[in-house]
Amino acid sequence: MGFCCKPRKQEKIGWVGLRTKMVPTLSLLLTGLSCASGFMQSFLEKPADVAVIEHESVILRCKIKNLAGKVQWTSDGFAMGYTLDTIRDYCKKCEPVGDTAKGEYHLKVKNVELEQHNSFECQVSPDPENKHSEIRASANIQVLVPPKRISLEPDEVVEMRADFPSKLRCRVWESNPPANILWFLDGQRILDQEIHETQSSGRRNGTYDTENTLTFTPSPAHHNSVITCSPNELGGVGGEQALSCTIKNQSESLFHADYA
Repeated sequence: MGFCCKPRKQEKIGWVGLRTKMVPTLSLLLTGLSCASGFMQSFLEKPADVAVIEHESVILRCKIKNLAGKVQWTSDGFAMGYTLDTIRDYCKKCEPVGDTAKGEYHLKVKNVELEQHNSFECQVSPDPENKHSEIRASANIQVLVPPKRISLEPDEVVEMRADFPSKLRCRVWESNPPANILWFLDGQRILDQEIHETQSSGRRNGTYDTENTLTFTPSPAHHNSVITCSPNELGGVGGEQALSCTIKNQSESLFHADYA
């Protein structure tokens, strides 16, 4: 006895029906891809470049989402390892801080110093099954060094005659970054006089000496006016170091310089 197969009537779904049947499958596929991407380890917070006054402390932040690998910091290109002991073996002023349960793997750097442990990187390794890619983010510490000394040359008392040009020389030693010396007349920046500035390497590595010469021509109207030389744009590390000069009379002006 033979068997007879009756042909099944083909369902005509057209483009509308085809689109309707395909959308759920495509939607699931895209959702799966989105979920896979969303579960990859990534940075919630990356370390950022920061400026710090020398001998102060700073925390470099590093927060990880969906951590699957291992986290370690490098300092000046050297991998410091995963434990407090190995970190301190290389950088005694460094210590990990933060709540690792929340993905926080911050690094505290104490007593920052110029040209010592100024470049860092937070690294996260791939997971054992290599499903998560390595990620890393770097940060640099700019160490601000206050001027070691500021002076007015040649002397602290300079005689100047009205309507005759005279030179005032202001010097800043061993600062980082280089000092940007500004001159002020009664609190207003001097822009209409001749100013010449030079910079050179300081005696201490990584610092700079700056010399700024003002050629100033006082007028009779400048009687009792005050000229100030001040290092600026040092992130506030210059403190109140400024040099002031006061015009005493109109014909033969006497400048008296002292630290303000």
